[in-house]
Amino acid sequence: ATCSNNKKHSESLHLVAIKAMATCNVSDNVIYSVTRKMNARKKAYCTYGRGPCFTRESGNLTQRDTQKTSGYLSKSVGIGQQKPGPGQPQIFTLVMKKRGKIRRPSQQRVDAKIVFGNRKKIKKQIEAQTKYRLYRGDLSKLAQRRIFQIQKIRCNYKKFLKKEAKYAQEDDDDDMDEDNGGGQSQEDLVEVD
Repeated sequence: ATCSNNKKHSESLHLVAIKAMATCNVSDNVIYSVTRKMNARKKAYCTYGRGPCFTRESGNLTQRDTQKTSGYLSKSVGIGQQKPGPGQPQIFTLVMKKRGKIRRPSQQRVDAKIVFGNRKKIKKQIEAQTKYRLYRGDLSKLAQRRIFQIQKIRCNYKKFLKKEAKYAQEDDDDDMDEDNGGGQSQEDLVEVD
């Protein structure tokens, strides 16, 4: 009976060891301080090392190289977009990480849908995913600001397209008037002596 108990005990210790290996053994501070200067995704766009450095990490809300918004942390928040179907509102996704999937990055990503609407509705959805679940509540305002900025850019772009279409239509009308002669024949415009 003791042999079977020892075998069960060793199997349970083995399972505990496997679970311990699946967790991150290094704190977020150490990861950030090590990768801070030698990061392949870090770009110093037009600052030549004297201004803010930007980064192309996934999961970084501000695209700035700061520890608060770094995408390498065990808990990070990012914004994604899904292509809407015809007649459907724009859908954003709040991209978060699963803690237990550190060794499998492809399974680590979790998307939470944020449906396009007024500011109050978006704010409520983001806070439900971050603050109320105790998952990086400090980044909820940054996520809101990023979504509102994307909305503003889209709205301005639609206005720009409408103006361009209006000017193109007016230009086509002017061309049509020139082709028709504007109601005058060319002979009337030329004086003959």
